Amino acid sequence: MTLHRQHQPPHDVIILNSTGQLGKAIDSIKAKDYNEIHSYFDNDSAGEKAFAKLREQLKDKALFDYRESYCPHNDLNAYLIAQREQQRQQHAQAKSRELALSLELKQT
Repeated sequence: MTLHRQHQPPHDVIILNSTGQLGKAIDSIKAKDYNEIHSYFDNDSAGEKAFAKLREQLKDKALFDYRESYCPHNDLNAYLIAQREQQRQQHAQAKSRELALSLELKQT
């Protein structure tokens, strides 16, 4: 939701606190008969195994794996934190340039 700047998701969301909960999530997905599943697992072996289990258990569903979109970060949260820090640094640099420019204008 943060990635797309949405307060309310336009669709259902299942958040796993660990991949140990994946079986329950798969049961919920099957019970609701979703057509598409968008996954944001960690970029590690557990995330790879979890996505493989989704693929195995939900063969009739369209599966989307977004791990590559936040690589080289381990997870989506680390990516979002890095993006926010990069924006903060860019903003600070822009402010610094504005200050330097205004000082130059005052001196000439």
